[in-house]
Amino acid sequence: MDLLSSGVYVLLAVVAFVLVLGNFFTVNTAQVAVITRFGRFLRVANPGLNWKLPFIDSIAGRVSLRVNQIALTMETKTKDNVFVTIPISVQSRVRPDKVYDAYYRLSSPAEQIQSYVEQVILGTVPGMTLDEVFANQSGIAAAVKRELDVDMAGFGYELVNVLVTDIVPDAK
Repeated sequence: MDLLSSGVYVLLAVVAFVLVLGNFFTVNTAQVAVITRFGRFLRVANPGLNWKLPFIDSIAGRVSLRVNQIALTMETKTKDNVFVTIPISVQSRVRPDKVYDAYYRLSSPAEQIQSYVEQVILGTVPGMTLDEVFANQSGIAAAVKRELDVDMAGFGYELVNVLVTDIVPDAK
């Protein structure tokens, strides 16, 4: 009896030890984890060693706080009927205090940013001549950044920079 009961105690101790250690998790630097309790948002776990309740809490996902760059290419027509291709780089990141909004309110941030950039470019460039487009390259980037800052802030994103890297007129 002694050998059997001590074996049961050892087995229970090992199971309890595995359950406790299995609920520790790490979050990498420049990243946060979204923790839910029974499917409902509970908290945001910061980088480092964290713990969650066994069988009750779960990691819904991880969100990177690093700067992401999205390269876009827009084609539009100027006031003097010249087609131009405008490569644009948008650098954005999730605001650490708005992780909930970034994770739950927006399913595809790259597509949303592209839509806003298209809207601003198509509202700005067709009213300019080709020479004005070249002269206002930084003004176009500033207009895109200004519009995106306002719209994407509601989704938990901040725009670091918007760069209009080149303006390429049509070869014709």
